[in-house]
Amino acid sequence: MLREWFLELLEEVGSVTVAADRIGVNRNTALGWARRAGVRSVSPRQAGHPGRAEYDRLRAAGVPRAGAARRVGVNVRTARVSHSFWTRMTTTRPMSVTWD
Repeated sequence: MLREWFLELLEEVGSVTVAADRIGVNRNTALGWARRAGVRSVSPRQAGHPGRAEYDRLRAAGVPRAGAARRVGVNVRTARVSHSFWTRMTTTRPMSVTWD
Protein backbone atom coordinates (compact mmCIF):
# COMPACT_ATOMS: atom_id res chain seq x y z
CA MET A 1 0.00 0.00 0.00
CA LEU A 2 2.72 2.46 0.99
CA ARG A 3 4.79 1.53 -2.07
CA GLU A 4 1.86 2.20 -4.42
CA TRP A 5 1.26 5.56 -2.76
CA PHE A 6 4.96 6.38 -3.14
CA LEU A 7 4.97 5.43 -6.84
CA GLU A 8 1.91 7.61 -7.51
CA LEU A 9 3.56 10.53 -5.76
CA LEU A 10 6.82 9.88 -7.61
CA GLU A 11 4.97 10.17 -10.91
CA GLU A 12 3.65 13.53 -9.78
CA VAL A 13 6.86 15.08 -8.38
CA GLY A 14 9.50 13.20 -10.39
CA SER A 15 12.04 12.97 -7.55
CA VAL A 16 12.53 9.90 -5.34
CA THR A 17 13.99 12.04 -2.58
CA VAL A 18 11.11 14.50 -2.57
CA ALA A 19 8.45 11.77 -2.74
CA ALA A 20 10.13 9.73 0.02
CA ASP A 21 10.39 12.79 2.24
CA ARG A 22 6.72 13.67 1.75
CA ILE A 23 5.45 10.25 2.82
CA GLY A 24 8.11 9.63 5.48
CA VAL A 25 9.93 6.69 3.89
CA ASN A 26 13.68 6.14 3.99
CA ARG A 27 15.23 7.41 0.75
CA ASN A 28 17.14 4.18 0.13
CA THR A 29 13.95 2.13 0.47
CA ALA A 30 12.25 4.50 -1.96
CA LEU A 31 15.14 4.23 -4.42
CA GLY A 32 14.76 0.44 -4.36
CA TRP A 33 11.03 0.67 -5.02
CA ALA A 34 11.61 3.06 -7.93
CA ARG A 35 14.35 0.88 -9.40
CA ARG A 36 12.21 -2.26 -9.21
CA ALA A 37 9.33 -0.37 -10.82
CA GLY A 38 11.66 0.77 -13.62
CA VAL A 39 11.17 4.44 -12.80
CA ARG A 40 14.03 6.93 -13.01
CA SER A 41 14.25 9.82 -10.61
CA VAL A 42 14.84 13.37 -11.73
CA SER A 43 16.88 15.67 -9.52
CA PRO A 44 14.91 18.67 -8.25
CA ARG A 45 17.90 20.79 -9.29
CA GLN A 46 18.17 19.37 -12.78
CA ALA A 47 16.58 22.39 -14.35
CA GLY A 48 19.79 24.28 -13.60
CA HIS A 49 20.27 27.97 -13.02
CA PRO A 50 17.41 30.07 -14.39
CA GLY A 51 19.91 32.42 -16.05
CA ARG A 52 21.85 29.73 -17.90
CA ALA A 53 19.99 30.12 -21.20
CA GLU A 54 20.41 33.90 -21.09
CA TYR A 55 24.11 33.52 -20.21
CA ASP A 56 24.64 31.19 -23.18
CA ARG A 57 22.76 33.59 -25.47
CA LEU A 58 24.89 36.54 -24.33
CA ARG A 59 28.13 34.57 -24.76
CA ALA A 60 27.08 33.51 -28.28
CA ALA A 61 26.42 37.17 -29.06
CA GLY A 62 30.00 38.01 -28.12
CA VAL A 63 29.46 39.44 -24.63
CA PRO A 64 32.51 38.78 -22.45
CA ARG A 65 32.12 36.12 -19.78
CA ALA A 66 32.27 38.65 -16.92
CA GLY A 67 29.62 40.87 -18.50
CA ALA A 68 27.29 37.95 -19.22
CA ALA A 69 27.71 36.67 -15.67
CA ARG A 70 26.89 40.09 -14.20
CA ARG A 71 23.77 40.42 -16.35
CA VAL A 72 22.33 37.09 -15.19
CA GLY A 73 23.36 37.61 -11.56
CA VAL A 74 26.06 34.95 -11.28
CA ASN A 75 29.51 35.38 -9.79
CA VAL A 76 32.15 35.72 -12.51
CA ARG A 77 34.18 32.86 -11.02
CA THR A 78 31.16 30.56 -11.12
CA ALA A 79 30.62 31.38 -14.78
CA ARG A 80 34.30 30.86 -15.57
CA VAL A 81 34.51 27.49 -13.82
CA SER A 82 31.21 26.25 -15.22
CA HIS A 83 32.04 27.39 -18.73
CA SER A 84 35.52 25.84 -18.81
CA PHE A 85 34.26 22.60 -17.26
CA TRP A 86 31.34 22.41 -19.68
CA THR A 87 33.55 23.17 -22.68
CA ARG A 88 36.22 20.66 -21.69
CA MET A 89 33.73 17.91 -20.99
CA THR A 90 31.63 18.40 -24.11
CA THR A 91 34.66 18.36 -26.38
CA THR A 92 35.86 15.01 -25.02
CA ARG A 93 32.58 13.15 -24.61
CA PRO A 94 28.86 13.95 -24.52
CA MET A 95 27.68 14.75 -21.01
CA SER A 96 24.79 16.42 -19.29
CA VAL A 97 26.05 19.28 -17.11
CA THR A 98 23.85 21.29 -14.79
CA TRP A 99 24.73 24.86 -13.95
CA ASP A 100 23.90 25.72 -10.35
